[in-house]
Amino acid sequence: MQTVTYNGVSVATLGGIVLGVSPAIRAARRIESVVVPGRSGVLHIDDNSYAPIKKVVRVGVNTPDNIDGISAWCIKAGTLATSYEPDRAYNAVQGAEIEWERLSRRLYQAEITFECEPFRYLYPAADDIVLSAPGNVTNPGSASAAPLYVVVGSGDIALTVGGQIVALTELTTGITLDSDMQIAYTGTANMSANMSGDFPVLLPGVNAISWTGSVTSITITPRWRCL
Repeated sequence: MQTVTYNGVSVATLGGIVLGVSPAIRAARRIESVVVPGRSGVLHIDDNSYAPIKKVVRVGVNTPDNIDGISAWCIKAGTLATSYEPDRAYNAVQGAEIEWERLSRRLYQAEITFECEPFRYLYPAADDIVLSAPGNVTNPGSASAAPLYVVVGSGDIALTVGGQIVALTELTTGITLDSDMQIAYTGTANMSANMSGDFPVLLPGVNAISWTGSVTSITITPRWRCL
């Protein structure tokens, strides 16, 4: 039986029947084609990013009483998982219209379109990784991961992730680095002024992590992902 869950809630629990789900999709690369006068062909400018993808879930209900619940089920942004890809999930948002088509006296169906980030995240999500001493972290995905780092420490710290160096200065208790959202903070306080360098990513394969300065621990929420 086909299943679809969104933010941990299965559409089946709301009285829906999954009639179909679009297949696995590799996102399109953003490549600009530029015609240069006097140059044959085109010049391709690749900024190493990817376009979002669309996942369509076709849902049926055998009573109109279930339509409102399913329509409300996907209003918020969240995590989309399907039995077609049982070990992958998508960060998604559903903003398009949902049109319910009446097929018979009691049977209705709708195509629900989700706009998803281009990456397919490993599902269920991996446990956090806690380092109290320098070590290696292996990325099992096929794309670079943009983790959440919680650094517990004080003073000035130089954090090295692979070949990336991040300078953290004048810390009192620590700092959180969100490499996906590109923000640095502690609690509700913005700590961008206490960080210099790019937000560190974890490349596929082995990544050495080390630091200088007073660090008690680093907790990494890895967010492993594939294309």
